Amino acid sequence: SISIESKLVAAVHLTGALSFVPGVALPTRLVNSVQALFEHSSSHLDASRLQLQGHVITALGKMCIADPSLAKKCLNLFLRELSTTPSAVLRNNVLVVLTDLCVRYTALIDPHMAMIAMSLRDENDVVRQHALVLITQLLCTDYVKWKGPLFFRYLVALVDDS
Repeated sequence: SISIESKLVAAVHLTGALSFVPGVALPTRLVNSVQALFEHSSSHLDASRLQLQGHVITALGKMCIADPSLAKKCLNLFLRELSTTPSAVLRNNVLVVLTDLCVRYTALIDPHMAMIAMSLRDENDVVRQHALVLITQLLCTDYVKWKGPLFFRYLVALVDDS
C-alpha cells in the first residue's frame, strides 16, 4: 500500500512538471492546493514530510517561473524559508528556486541578493558550495552585479577551507 505522503509527492511533482507544458494553464484551485501543502519548517520534519516539502518548494518554484504574479506572491515565503529552515535540503531547494527566478525575473530577485548571498556562509558545506556555484553562474551571465554585501560574502566564500 502506498502512503498518502507518497501519493502527495507524486501529485505535487506532476503539478510542477505540468506548469512547464506550453499552453497549459494550471487551475487556480490546484495552485492554491500546492501552496496549502507548504509548511513553514522552522521545526523538525520527519523524513516523509521533509521529502514532501522539498517537492512542494520545487513545484511552487516551477509554477512561479510560469506565473509572475505567483512569483511575487511566493517570494517572501521562499526568502523566509531560506533563512529559517533547519533543513539543509530545503535551503538548497529554495536556493535553486531563487536563482532560477532571478534568471526569469531579475528585477524581482535582485533587491534580495544580499539575503541569498548569506547562503555563502551557511552552516552546511554542501549548501555553501552550491550557493557559490549558483551565484557564480548568475554573475557570469550578468543576471546580478557585484554590489553591496554580495562582493564581500563572495570573497569570504572563496577563501573558505571547505
